[in-house]
Amino acid sequence: MCGENEGGPEDCQDARTVHCIECKTEWQPDNTDFPGPCPSCGRQYTLVNRCDRCPKAELDYRRAHSEAGNALGCAIDLEWDVKHLAVDWSQIDEESATHLKILEQEREKRQEELMKRAQDERRIQEIHNRPKR
Repeated sequence: MCGENEGGPEDCQDARTVHCIECKTEWQPDNTDFPGPCPSCGRQYTLVNRCDRCPKAELDYRRAHSEAGNALGCAIDLEWDVKHLAVDWSQIDEESATHLKILEQEREKRQEELMKRAQDERRIQEIHNRPKR
């Protein structure tokens, strides 16, 4: 996520450590793309950790330690349940329904922002690519 990278820690040049999914051991391999087996349990199941300045770490902290963050987490979980399980809308209280609505609106807003950014970048490229007179 650093430097506007949307790929996560796997694509971050500053991410230097990995952890084993099985035993949770952390280590700093020579190459995070090919960390090799876990030095503790020998398994090959690893994930790249975020770098120290990753904005996603701050986001995760705020989500875990705020009322709004907890509501967002509940809305995301409920959204999944509604899509993948047999959850009847009559089982969803008004507050949760409002959270789902806000989640959808925020996603739409983000999509519009990304489309506008892409449009602006295309315009800038067009200006730079125009033949000089």
